[in-house]
Amino acid sequence: MTLTHNQFVALFGGGADGGEVPSGPVQLSVIFVATQFVFKWKAPATSTVVFHWGDNTTSEVSGNDLTEVITTSSYTSAGTCNVWLTGDVADITYIDVSGQAFVSGDTDTWVAAITGLTHIDVSDTGMTGDASLFAAFSLTTFNFDSSSLTWESNTAMSLTSATVNAASSGMNTTTMVDNFIDSVKAGTGCTYNVAGTNAHRTAASNADLNTLLANGNTITLNDTLGAELHTDANAASDPNGNEADATTGWTSFKLDGTGANVFESQGAVKNVGGFALHTDCNDTPTAAAQINQAFAVDSGSVYRIAFDWRHVGTGDKWGLFTLPLGGPGNYELELTSADTTFTSAVWYFTADAVSETITFRESEQGNSGGMYMDNFSFKKVTLT
Repeated sequence: MTLTHNQFVALFGGGADGGEVPSGPVQLSVIFVATQFVFKWKAPATSTVVFHWGDNTTSEVSGNDLTEVITTSSYTSAGTCNVWLTGDVADITYIDVSGQAFVSGDTDTWVAAITGLTHIDVSDTGMTGDASLFAAFSLTTFNFDSSSLTWESNTAMSLTSATVNAASSGMNTTTMVDNFIDSVKAGTGCTYNVAGTNAHRTAASNADLNTLLANGNTITLNDTLGAELHTDANAASDPNGNEADATTGWTSFKLDGTGANVFESQGAVKNVGGFALHTDCNDTPTAAAQINQAFAVDSGSVYRIAFDWRHVGTGDKWGLFTLPLGGPGNYELELTSADTTFTSAVWYFTADAVSETITFRESEQGNSGGMYMDNFSFKKVTLT
């Protein structure tokens, strides 16, 4: 029987590189046919990393501080090579092996040994591992789309202005997607993607998703949105394509006919189109001053509310208040008098009745304040 070199190593020990056994936290398998393997990395200029190429050759390369170093193999014969790194590997802050489907390896071994990583890109590779193990890292980029990385736990991950692309990864269960949303919800100003061939989330993730969005993050999901349910033509019906200078569909309470309190359609302050809805109860502060609209819903189904809003600039808080048929209701989002620039808000909830009343109302003891609200959308969400 004739043994290949790798079979010989497996039976009798030794490694592909001059009998040396692969070691260290970064160990990769590279299938070389015609395209050389490229390893992009960053480390301090005082750090030296040794690349063992698995063909009896090594390269000793120094870091270049914040400048990306590109280190490339120079294979001459087709085959599979075990590549590993030694030296000052712990000093590496940036690893990019993306776009190389012929590369595989396990990122789990990086976690304890390379704790200063801020940039990881293993997208479009055969890499495996549990991505949630990097929860304690101060990552700015974590791309593992089109890889086999999973997300096994919901350990909190605090990120700022980071990009995490996990689309079409190994997140093939709803538990993993829910774990991901829970893990990254505390981030601020981040961009997340868990769509593609990944599993769908479940309704149990609604609260975590709302927190994620309220923190100024954006996320791409496998949610499927249904038809627009806010169909009355009014100043905020821009998503339905029938905006009008009207308040049709919305009912006011303690705003009309109470002093100079206001509920109206107006065009002086708006965010989309020519009009926006306007409420103000500063003239005669009134408890429970509000506007609302009831929507027929399917109990147990998930719904998405989206709109643009801002405060009038004086008076107390105003808030979004959801009220299932029979109550009780809850304040979900709030504006203060400092919030005088339009912001976009999104809120997900699971209907627990056959009717849901969406209410915007004063939400502080002073019973004053007001808001401008525009671009309102109400849609059912399919998660399967």
